[in-house]
Amino acid sequence: MKNILFKTKNSKAFVIPFSLLISTIILTISLGVSLILVKEIFFSKLTKDSLLAYYAADEALSCAQYFDYKYQNPENGTKFFPFYESTDMDDSLLYSLPSYKVSDLICSGSYLNLKNISIDCNLTPREDNNRKCITRYKVEMDLGGGEYRCADMVVDNHTSAETKYISTGYSTCDASNVNRVERRLSS
Repeated sequence: MKNILFKTKNSKAFVIPFSLLISTIILTISLGVSLILVKEIFFSKLTKDSLLAYYAADEALSCAQYFDYKYQNPENGTKFFPFYESTDMDDSLLYSLPSYKVSDLICSGSYLNLKNISIDCNLTPREDNNRKCITRYKVEMDLGGGEYRCADMVVDNHTSAETKYISTGYSTCDASNVNRVERRLSS
């Protein structure tokens, strides 16, 4: 009978360390899985923001090219984005098609909010006797529900035939957001 009691005491002492070992293994596995899930959530949000920024850049680029070709004056070839000296975007649009204003611009089915429009022209002729104008502006595209996509657009005109478009799209319009993602496209 002493042997049976002795074996029972030793087996009880073995259960506590064994249960601690099993608990530690389970805790380590669950912690590892949790870390993987947190990284996956972060990367899925980053992918979503990256797509929003890309589509903002793409839409701004497409709209700029569309405006430059749609709002072209057939009589004198003047385009929406000037390659000559102009004071503002409404003047440029006025030269190309007199009945339009910047606030009337629609692209992708919604009105565009153009901000901080600046037109800088280099009036010194280059070697080919052409002048160069660079138009910069910010555009907000309404996603609905109070959400916007934003982009910065640069249109670099050397001549009426030679135009370079550079669009930088952002995942959010809040410039102070540290998680803001940007994507740049050019053509």
